[in-house]
Amino acid sequence: MIWETVDGINIWKLSRYFKKLSASKLTLEEKVLNDVLVVTLPLKKSDEPTAAEIRRQIEEAVLHSDGFETLKVALLENCRPSYKEMMTKYGVRRWLEIPVEENVIYQFSFENIKETSQHSPAS
Repeated sequence: MIWETVDGINIWKLSRYFKKLSASKLTLEEKVLNDVLVVTLPLKKSDEPTAAEIRRQIEEAVLHSDGFETLKVALLENCRPSYKEMMTKYGVRRWLEIPVEENVIYQFSFENIKETSQHSPAS
């Protein structure tokens, strides 16, 4: 599992990243833009776009990784990754987009935390 790669993407490292992301809500909030979680992937050195079959393999490998399952539980929704790429002069820039509903993004309010701690009984 550690050495499993699909088109140069190490699935184990990506799974580990998803686990870390799901453990930290603040980091998760930083990565979400316009209700989409964007995860950058390693640059593809060739100038050729990825074939549809390879795209499907990447999405399926990510979908079935342990880290992505943990992320889905943390987000409390059934989301599906979408592989995207863009040609640049240095190679093919690749990333995953994961739709995240607005209600999943947690808003931290220090006033609410203070109120809760004041009302709780002292030990």
